[in-house]
Amino acid sequence: MFPALVDKRYSLNISFHPVIRMKEASTVVDQLSVLSDAIRVRMLAVLEDCELTVSELCDVVQLPQSTVSRHLKTLADGDWVTSRRDGTSRLYTLPLDDVDPSAKRLWQVVRDQF
Repeated sequence: MFPALVDKRYSLNISFHPVIRMKEASTVVDQLSVLSDAIRVRMLAVLEDCELTVSELCDVVQLPQSTVSRHLKTLADGDWVTSRRDGTSRLYTLPLDDVDPSAKRLWQVVRDQF
């Protein structure tokens, strides 16, 4: 009927099924809610460039450890940061190579506005 429209729809991987659309919307809303806080955006901007411990991150963003830890948990739950053990410390970073492509694009938009 409209081959150009059909081909474009499939090449963009767009679904018109309501359940699939709801899952996609839910993912975007979850990503946006994590990035809705200026403190978390600041932390991600810092962690994009280097790995830091909680105490190092506290020094950089000038916030108490409890606040930084709470925001790191939210970022980790949203798959925005990863951590690894280094002796008795835990190092946090923003792993842009491992982030979903749509989340990576979203981060680039947010970072450019920051």
